[in-house]
Amino acid sequence: RALEHLDRAQSIDPEFPFARALAAWCHAQRAACCFGGTVEVDRQKARHLTMLTLTMDNRDPLVLAILGQASTIFADLDLGSLLIEKSLAIDPGRPLAWQRRGWLGVYRGSDGALADFDRALALNPRGPERFNTLLGISQAHFLAGNYAEAANWAGQGIRERPHETWARRIAAVAQVRCGQVAAGRRG
Repeated sequence: RALEHLDRAQSIDPEFPFARALAAWCHAQRAACCFGGTVEVDRQKARHLTMLTLTMDNRDPLVLAILGQASTIFADLDLGSLLIEKSLAIDPGRPLAWQRRGWLGVYRGSDGALADFDRALALNPRGPERFNTLLGISQAHFLAGNYAEAANWAGQGIRERPHETWARRIAAVAQVRCGQVAAGRRG
């Protein structure tokens, strides 16, 4: 449905980069979660919309953060990093950009991921991206071998969105690693 509305917005105003960036993100999400049935088609569509949007407007920090998020989802970490850094250079107070920078750090095994997630939470402690930030903090702790902390942060994420399967998978593995086997099995 979101893509239908975004397609309509783009047909009304083809030069509206925000709608195109969100469409790129939606296609990337569909590919990552296998929602569309044609993962590679969605991945290519996300890439195409990202590049097309960058020809339109590459100075809006929110558009850049969304495109950076889409790029990391369709596994172009170098492009995602470039876009996130550009977004933060324009607006260092953009929580979504800090959160995505944290995820990039997780994907690349960087020690700075926790600081980036902390910054995202400090800038917007109750924002719509809070859940993804909590799970990012969990992943960063997990990669550092802090399994009890990873389980704790994943648990916070689950309390916010109890039906998110991927949060339960993260929590279960962290719980088992820190000796909470029964809790990990309950998942």
